[in-house]
Amino acid sequence: MILFFIGAAFLFCAHVAFADNPTPRPTRLPTPLPGGNMFPAWMTPPARGTTQADAGAVIYYYRCMACHGDKGQGLTTEWRAQWDVEHQNCARSTCHGARPPPEGFSFPKNFAPALIGANTLAKYENAQALFDFMSTRMPYQAPASLSHQEYWQLVAFLLRQRGVNVAHIDAANASAVRLHQEAVAIPNWIFGLVAAGFLLMGLGGSWLVWRMKRGIYPDSGRRK
Repeated sequence: MILFFIGAAFLFCAHVAFADNPTPRPTRLPTPLPGGNMFPAWMTPPARGTTQADAGAVIYYYRCMACHGDKGQGLTTEWRAQWDVEHQNCARSTCHGARPPPEGFSFPKNFAPALIGANTLAKYENAQALFDFMSTRMPYQAPASLSHQEYWQLVAFLLRQRGVNVAHIDAANASAVRLHQEAVAIPNWIFGLVAAGFLLMGLGGSWLVWRMKRGIYPDSGRRK
């Protein structure tokens, strides 16, 4: 009887211990981590340069690239195909779909927008607006988890990829750095010149038609 109670007590304690400390499940983040196995085999991180944008390139590689693409093209089918088969469909159930693991999160529709290229970031008027969004909403799975310095480095990197090179970007000058170009204003005199050209062409054409109807040809100046 004593042995029975001892055995029951042992089983009860073991159950409590395992219930309080369940076997950890592997974490699946859409953001690759340094040294992790989520990187495509051919890919290597960018060199650690000395500029603000260089630092941003490294942060982009480790914290943004998995979702937004190696070239900033977004979470396209072609980009997801670079990953191993297990990670190619982020939106499937039990991964980042309807039933993510306890330590994960839902990432529906396999969508992340392009950040680099034509017509990207158009909704942000300037670099300050981009920083304000990124520093409060990104990364998707851990908003506001980077330092302000790192967010500014990311902004510098994205600006450089758009052909906008600034020595240093921060709150002091970000509002003056626009992300999309204003439409080029055409001087009014050009419109006037074009209009005058069309008017002269119209008058010339009308004159020729009139002469031809009267039987007068430009090469002879006589009636036929």
